[in-house]
Amino acid sequence: MASLGEVFKQIRIGKKLSLKEVSGDYLSVSFLSKFERGQSEISLSRFLMLLENLDISIEEFYKLATYENPNENDQLIDKVSKAFYNNNLPVFENIGATSWLNMSKHKKQNIVTMPS
Repeated sequence: MASLGEVFKQIRIGKKLSLKEVSGDYLSVSFLSKFERGQSEISLSRFLMLLENLDISIEEFYKLATYENPNENDQLIDKVSKAFYNNNLPVFENIGATSWLNMSKHKKQNIVTMPS
């Protein structure tokens, strides 16, 4: 999975912006470069400022960051949406049953039975 810095760099390059243009007066070019290479952590406030300089919302950034590496919930939502819009009831039902079984396996570990 790509780091936040790598995704940030891809967006910045896609928008044809230089490190200097995005770092502005708040961050040094070298710090931003290190962040993009995964050699430095960044505070949330600085990250949000950089996103503002890129003219991209945090929601848009998250969507781009998870597009190539969706998590389990994203994959399930995608499968359900495709089955629904394609009116594919057998696939839709299978997805539901499989998800229920997976969820039940996890929940069984947390179930406490009450004595009769």
